[in-house]
Amino acid sequence: MTHPNPAGRPHGEDADLLRVEQQIAALGRSITPSSNHRDKVLRRASDASVRTRSKRRSAQIVVVMSLLLLVVSPLIGVLTRIEPPGPATAEQANQEALRHAAENRMSFDWALVDVFEKFRANRRPGR
Repeated sequence: MTHPNPAGRPHGEDADLLRVEQQIAALGRSITPSSNHRDKVLRRASDASVRTRSKRRSAQIVVVMSLLLLVVSPLIGVLTRIEPPGPATAEQANQEALRHAAENRMSFDWALVDVFEKFRANRRPGR
């Protein structure tokens, strides 16, 4: 540890620290903000606020779109699986032909032809 010299002034490390503190104090008085410093700070703060708001809005849109897709996707799946009515099996085609023959008083053979023509017409696009 250093002690003050007989003249009352510090010497050694204390003198160095005192000089540094004096330089810092002098620099503090000489450094002043520029005339447009406030405007720059306000512009940066405004830009940061806009970016934050934009990010938040984008995140909200992503969440809403995800929820909408989650809710609508089963409906889309159901709508894309809708097929026109028609006999899916030979048994169903025979039942439809028997019903058609009885309703229209025609032979089973011609009723079966009508059932298949009706089925084919329903399967064609644009009809």
